[in-house]
Amino acid sequence: MRWDTADAVGIVNDTNSELLQNPRPRTGDPQPLNLTAEPELAVLINAVDLTELLQ
Repeated sequence: MRWDTADAVGIVNDTNSELLQNPRPRTGDPQPLNLTAEPELAVLINAVDLTELLQ
């Protein structure tokens, strides 16, 4: 990784080992993940108290 010339997207893509992405095919814009295909991730997300995060 060349930190002096890297951008944020490049850093994330080059240094991750288990990143789940769902980019829009033509534009590359991010889309929500299908959590039915990732049940363990769904459990984790559902465990987060969003009202606590908004305070």
